[in-house]
Amino acid sequence: MPGQSFKLTQLSQSAYQNCYAPGGTDECANVKSTWTVYNATYNDNPSNGVYVCICQGSTVTAQSLASNYSQVPLYLRRWVASISYVPASEGHAYTQAGHITFFGTFGFDVLVHESTHAQDQGFSVSSIYLQAIGSDTCVPDDYAQTNNVECYAQDMVVFLYKLWRPYDQPVGTNCMANQLKAINSSQAPGLQAYITSTGKHVHV
Repeated sequence: MPGQSFKLTQLSQSAYQNCYAPGGTDECANVKSTWTVYNATYNDNPSNGVYVCICQGSTVTAQSLASNYSQVPLYLRRWVASISYVPASEGHAYTQAGHITFFGTFGFDVLVHESTHAQDQGFSVSSIYLQAIGSDTCVPDDYAQTNNVECYAQDMVVFLYKLWRPYDQPVGTNCMANQLKAINSSQAPGLQAYITSTGKHVHV
């Protein structure tokens, strides 16, 4: 998926409070370090930037994190307030109130998964989505079985893969067709416009 061009501006150290949700945990302080904070503005949404926070001493740079994140569709990205990176021996991530923190090594699927949590805004507990899960015979993977919130985030990863690569489809998605149809018909802000902009549609 091609990314968006962006401008990265370094901010003062005092901006570190934008790196996690109010009342949340300062993960960088937990590793006895401090944040280097940037604002990234993407060409498809120049009026709303996202804070890019790098725990000092990390091998991941703000440029690389912002660049990788530029590939996330705007209809997901627009809900995210900050993306932060903290060095760790094992890769994982979490999202709280639109603030995403990544640890260790992670793939693009994690960027989509966590951004979907920010975008969710109740869709994962909606009757249309819960009915879709109940009508299907499978979910994307074992992690999606955790609960409907995690299932939706994993469904979005599958949905975007099918949208971006219609001729290289993952095996075995027919059993989750109703979940993908629910996403495909969702009126989440920007989703239908994004599908139209790709010139493609998801075959379910």
